[in-house]
Amino acid sequence: MKKIPKDARIMSISHNDFDGVTCQIVLGCVFENIKYISASFYNVDDILESVEYDKYDYVFLTDICPNDKSKLDLSPKIILLDHHETSSELFDETKLRLIDTKHCGAWITKAFLEHMYGEKLSQLDELVRLANDYDMWHLTDPKSKQMNDVMFYMYRAHKFRQAFADGRSEFNQAELDFLKERENHIEKLYDDLEVYDLSTVQGCVTYQPECMNELAEKLYQEEGYPIVIIRNNKSGRCSIRCHIDGFNAGKLAEKISEKGGGHADSAGFWSESEKDFLNKVGLIEEHLHRNFPDLRRKQNADAG
Repeated sequence: MKKIPKDARIMSISHNDFDGVTCQIVLGCVFENIKYISASFYNVDDILESVEYDKYDYVFLTDICPNDKSKLDLSPKIILLDHHETSSELFDETKLRLIDTKHCGAWITKAFLEHMYGEKLSQLDELVRLANDYDMWHLTDPKSKQMNDVMFYMYRAHKFRQAFADGRSEFNQAELDFLKERENHIEKLYDDLEVYDLSTVQGCVTYQPECMNELAEKLYQEEGYPIVIIRNNKSGRCSIRCHIDGFNAGKLAEKISEKGGGHADSAGFWSESEKDFLNKVGLIEEHLHRNFPDLRRKQNADAG
């Protein structure tokens, strides 16, 4: 496609996580006239419906995709740069719907702009590397998780964009102090956590309105659960963390919930009530029991 003028009117709609906000930092390093909206899988469809497309030359939708894929047809100005497997069938270069499941959204956004302008955004290399390490679940660098925590729990999207707009990848003292306090807080929550084993397959369910992802990670890392499902009883948001060869949590989350999706090992969905949550957990457990016999608990190993 032809180069987008750097003074074009840009709307940036991106996932409200570390990767999604880094996408916006990348866009902000190129475009001079840009407005930002942070979206979740629970409201992205409504956001796309509300955009006044006449006010913008291009609308970048990064690191997220609507649950109703037809929302992408609301305007030809929409450029989709995503990496979730649940979006992979949307790939269409002619419509600038670019999906790469091997890299995070920030990496894709940076590569797209570098190719378009023939310029390297090298000042963003390290920040994007950290976003890729965390969001693609490689977790080879402890700093990537720390950067995620600083974004999500200390700053949120707007302040993080401001604080790291130049691609900064080192923490200041206030951020280091915050990370230490948060580490201690998570340890206390973990010690007090009540965990319920799934009845027919190896895995567990727990409830916690904060630090959901960190607690889920600790459960499967320290307790050896192949899958952890955690619910925020205040908001209804639910998170899945797992390591099961051949299982795609994101695709199953999308199937059981209109507001669900994500990656193979990391996904989320919404539940309107405790009963609804337990019904969805039942669907996940039934799927695992039927398709992954090695996960069955011993007393059920010969059943079904």
